[in-house]
Amino acid sequence: MIDDKDIEKLSEVFATKKDLKETFVTKEEFEGFMEITATKQDLERFATKEDLAKLSTKTDKIVDILGKMDEKLDEVVGLKHRVGYIENTLNIQPAKAKL
Repeated sequence: MIDDKDIEKLSEVFATKKDLKETFVTKEEFEGFMEITATKQDLERFATKEDLAKLSTKTDKIVDILGKMDEKLDEVVGLKHRVGYIENTLNIQPAKAKL
């Protein structure tokens, strides 16, 4: 015959209704969790490490090009000032562009 001690031992091994309610989620709770969890397909929209590495390389190239353009712009501004000085020194009127 099964006594109270046997029932206590069985309750330690097998989950009771109370244990199941406290420990596990219901089907509805699980489905609600799945709605807020990203799937593999959702994550494929984001950049990978390889994508970011390629982007970093391209960004470095763009920064280099912009630096060279800035240097050239400084040269143009310097030439503009020199031309202005020469025009003023020789008293030359600047040519007006016809549109």
